[in-house]
Amino acid sequence: MRRQRFLQSPPHSRSGVTLVETVISAVLLGIVFAACIPALVWIMRTQRASERRAAAILEASNLIEKLTSRPWNDLPPGELANVTLPSETAAAFPALDVAALVVEPDHPPDSRLVTVEISWSDAPGRKSRPVRLSGWVFRPQGDQP
Repeated sequence: MRRQRFLQSPPHSRSGVTLVETVISAVLLGIVFAACIPALVWIMRTQRASERRAAAILEASNLIEKLTSRPWNDLPPGELANVTLPSETAAAFPALDVAALVVEPDHPPDSRLVTVEISWSDAPGRKSRPVRLSGWVFRPQGDQP
């Protein structure tokens, strides 16, 4: 008889969850989600900025390759006009600015330094760090000034 009473559950035991417990767990879950949302937004912004920077580096590299493959006489010292990015790439960069500059330094002789700079805005009124790439072009051996 005693053994049988021990195996039975007490008469006042509950088998479900109360409404108060459910509300408390919902509030705690809401607080956790509210704390996670700013972190997720920051991660998305960082990811987008990283993708834009990688695309800018790739496009600057393409421009440097195009410019340094030009003949020596087609690279006069000074700022180069009509240097643009493809329209689909340019659409991904807000407030895009592309500049190419050719400088003829004293050393090494018969050389030109070509620099491409791409800058854009990450947010309204906030410029990102520009991407700058440079390449050297040397006068062909047979050409004389």
